[in-house]
Amino acid sequence: MQTVAVINYKGGVGKTTVAANLAGELAWRGHRILLIDLDPQASLTFSFVKPDYWETNLAKDKTIKAWFESFSSFIFPFRYNS
Repeated sequence: MQTVAVINYKGGVGKTTVAANLAGELAWRGHRILLIDLDPQASLTFSFVKPDYWETNLAKDKTIKAWFESFSSFIFPFRYNS
């Protein structure tokens, strides 16, 4: 398994475009691809999923945030107030 990360701390440099096109090309060549969109604006997600479909079928419970929350109570059973 190989891992490719597209990283640049500056905004507007084409990270999403590069990631989406690289993944598309590798998939076309027969590779299995996993894209993880950690951007709160979900720009990479919207490169592949229409916003209305996202809103009605995925936004409620198919997010990284929902995934973390699904098991965070087991890992952090007590909440500490600071």
